[in-house]
Amino acid sequence: MSNGGNPSVQLDFLRRKLAATEALLERQTILVDSIGSGPGPPEPEMNERLAKLEGIVDGLRSMQTVTLSVLALTVTLVIAFGVYGQKRVDDLSDKISGLPGQISKDLRDLTNTLSSAITASKQQPPQVILMPISPQPQPPEPKNP
Repeated sequence: MSNGGNPSVQLDFLRRKLAATEALLERQTILVDSIGSGPGPPEPEMNERLAKLEGIVDGLRSMQTVTLSVLALTVTLVIAFGVYGQKRVDDLSDKISGLPGQISKDLRDLTNTLSSAITASKQQPPQVILMPISPQPQPPEPKNP
């Protein structure tokens, strides 16, 4: 067929397409009307299911809040104990680094004490010579007349 074909055939084709589209639109409108606002009240079963679903979602939200709170607390405690442990390790490291000097000082003191004791034990004790005290002459007694 050429582009300039029979106008009545094309017009009939367009009318059929328009009718099909209108029918489809009418069916969708009826479907939307029956779902959204039907002639009667909504089904009670649907309302119950919806209420249960809303309750579950609320429960999940509160559980999520509790879970995140516990997780935040756990992370905070891990960080706090990590910092505390690091501080203790640093303090212990400082004490350990001071040990060689302290041990060396203690060994010098011990060596000095032992050498003094050994030297003192090898020396002759000083001799003590006891000399009697010479008697002092007593002054003469005065005579009585």
